[in-house]
Amino acid sequence: MKYFIKFVFIFPLLLVSCGGGGGGSSDSDVVSQEVSINFSSNLTEIFIHNKITLTWSSYNASSCNASGDWDGLREVNGSEEIIIRDAKESTFTLTCSSSGSSEEINVKVTSISPYSYADHWNETNSYIESLKSVYKNPVGFNQEEIWFKTFTVPQSNFLTNVENTIINDENFRGNVGYDTWINVDGASYHLNCNWVPTKPSEGGIKIIEFSNGSFSNFYYQEIEGCNHPLPIKNLDGTFQIIFPGHDEGKISAGQSPEAPSYIFNIDTKEFTDMEIILGSHGQGIFDYDLDGDEDIITTGAESFVNDLSGQRLNCGAIGILQNNGFNDFNLINLPMPDDVSNPNPTLGPQPNQGCGGAMGVDAYVKDNILYVVYTDFHSNLNHSNKSWPIDLEKNALVKYDLSDLSILDVIQLPAPYVEVNFEDLEYYEESWKGVNGKSHDTKAQFLDIDYDGDQDILISNQSYWIEKTSLPQILINNEGIYTDETATRLFNWNIRSGGLHQWNFSDINGDGYLDISTTDGCGGVNTNNFDLNIPRNYGCEKKVAINDGTGHFIQIIGPMEIYQIFENNEYKTGQLGAIFALDNSSLRWVYVTGQGCSDGCYADGNWDVFVVTIDSSLSTGPNGIDPSLVGEPEYNEFFYLLHNPKAKAAVESGEYENGLEHYIAVGKQEGLLANAKSLTSITKEGYNSNPQQSIN
Repeated sequence: MKYFIKFVFIFPLLLVSCGGGGGGSSDSDVVSQEVSINFSSNLTEIFIHNKITLTWSSYNASSCNASGDWDGLREVNGSEEIIIRDAKESTFTLTCSSSGSSEEINVKVTSISPYSYADHWNETNSYIESLKSVYKNPVGFNQEEIWFKTFTVPQSNFLTNVENTIINDENFRGNVGYDTWINVDGASYHLNCNWVPTKPSEGGIKIIEFSNGSFSNFYYQEIEGCNHPLPIKNLDGTFQIIFPGHDEGKISAGQSPEAPSYIFNIDTKEFTDMEIILGSHGQGIFDYDLDGDEDIITTGAESFVNDLSGQRLNCGAIGILQNNGFNDFNLINLPMPDDVSNPNPTLGPQPNQGCGGAMGVDAYVKDNILYVVYTDFHSNLNHSNKSWPIDLEKNALVKYDLSDLSILDVIQLPAPYVEVNFEDLEYYEESWKGVNGKSHDTKAQFLDIDYDGDQDILISNQSYWIEKTSLPQILINNEGIYTDETATRLFNWNIRSGGLHQWNFSDINGDGYLDISTTDGCGGVNTNNFDLNIPRNYGCEKKVAINDGTGHFIQIIGPMEIYQIFENNEYKTGQLGAIFALDNSSLRWVYVTGQGCSDGCYADGNWDVFVVTIDSSLSTGPNGIDPSLVGEPEYNEFFYLLHNPKAKAAVESGEYENGLEHYIAVGKQEGLLANAKSLTSITKEGYNSNPQQSIN
């Protein structure tokens, strides 16, 4: 009885636990058979040509199907990488189903184009065509629409802020003088010095300091005159900033253009008179003794071998300042070909007595030979039997034995570009005949611009006649033979800016090749008295041009991008024109004008400091964008379009919006080169942000 009772108690429980074995379904069973999906993208916003990863998992599904911006059957669980080529909002739909239910989920991804194009081609082209209508000779090099629109950095990328400072000098101005920069210990220094036409001893030194990208100090020193600041590096990594004396304002008073030279101490922020008198019209920075300290070669060095207070007895146009440390220089005279001095005039004139001269100079040393390039060169005009005959009004390369500075060879360089290629060129004044020539060649620099292992030469050509012109003549070195390739190596390049006394080389876009930034005055275009309605800023010599890696340069920034402030019916360009600096890959220009008035006023010592910057660093893609944004970090737009004519034609026809799009679509598959790295003999990973004197 006892066991029976126990069995009965348990049996109903068993019936309950097994209830309904095949006769119906509970609510919980219905839920468990419904399809559900987890579906997502690793990114919801990308640049075009980039990859997203879609990931999904489903429950109780027997199949999945893709639709929208992808399609086809999919596994019930999986992931997939998709490259989105176009700029749009993409919708990826996934529908998973079973025999009794289904679920659909949408994932949206926004793809953005990184491209931004300059929109002022029509305005720029109208100025080009207007100048062509009144000029007999060319107004620029390779100024086709493709080179402008595909490379010019848009004006909207530039930002101008205004700071204020006090300078109590009515003669404060930037010309005649030129500029450069130097970065030291987290600070960036914009440098300028000048002399004043027809006003002796009214020059000034200007140093504008930025710390961590912000304006911090303005240092000003009144001097007699100077035209080129020279920051030179010492072996220990420190810098000293030299301001060689030069004052052409004295010429109108019948005086020689020499002036005291100054040095600026970066640590103490003090100016010191170097007690070196120079008439330094042109200079170069190089390492004379290969000791790691940068030295200076300069024109106007007669004080090295003459007492300037008396009769000048010795030729001494060229000198070297050999750097031994801060404000410590050996002064070395460098003889010019066929110089004949007369150190003892009491004995009467010497046969062939006379001295040569030059306006510009640069140098380098290799294999115990000192190579010197002279511009506006003339040897002793009185010599009747020259050892080194050179045609008048030509530039020259002179080789010296480094051990004793004896002359080994003199090579006549190709004539200035404008003298060979322009019609009806005229002398600026009679005194230039036989000396300067019709082209005023004010600056020279040795630099291996095509990275092939030998030193090429750049020479500024300026002509001051009615068709005012300036350009950098490019002489390519082919095993010691120099060939003028100017017209084929400059692109999007306006030559109607009137002056070119200064340029600097630095790696603007971080690709390991040196680019060029030019600087000079801002007098506007000479329009031959025609009313062409061309604004003054178009005629300023302010350019940034990038190197394709083989020594070709295309302007990507010019004065119309830098000078955008329009007040008092003019574009503000400043009494002190825009000084460029590359500061830790950021580009910046600084110019100064009288506060609240037109350029040219004094404003009682109150000055506006205009600071122009770009909203991002520049790279090698179209219009300076970073090509890695679309997955091609090694791509160089200028190199690609310049060296692949079919790609250039496809962009010009509108088939592709730029070269990078062509490369991604067809060029990469066809094996077209994206950059110059495999072509150049020398490759560099990169440079610091200071001006460079050589590629190494």
